Amino acid sequence: MLLIGRDFHANNSSQIRLDLFVLAYNLGTFLRRLALLGKIKQWTLRSLLMAKKKKKPPNKKDKLWAEAKRRCRLNPEDVRMAKEMGLNPRSLIKNIPSKTEPWKLPVKDWICEMYRKRQAKSARKKARKG
Repeated sequence: MLLIGRDFHANNSSQIRLDLFVLAYNLGTFLRRLALLGKIKQWTLRSLLMAKKKKKPPNKKDKLWAEAKRRCRLNPEDVRMAKEMGLNPRSLIKNIPSKTEPWKLPVKDWICEMYRKRQAKSARKKARKG
């Protein structure tokens, strides 16, 4: 039953929500049966709602990148550069300088310097070809 006029304001919000849900469900069923493709005809409102709620669980690689980002104090741009160069998150964690290694750059600076050098090398290579 669709509520119109004063009745709409007289009912509580949960009843209105229920009525709108029923309306959406019936509209979806009507459109699905009317003229949709065969594959879409199998869809139901419940299957669409369940598909929307599904989230991809983080895989092992994502967890490693998150740990490397935290332990090496990297920002998203540094992580992007490291991934673009094909670095492994474990290698970043291994290269965190200890107090006995003052000559080592912090991982963040090391990534930026390596990225800059690779970009310069790539630009020189392109200049020679073209």
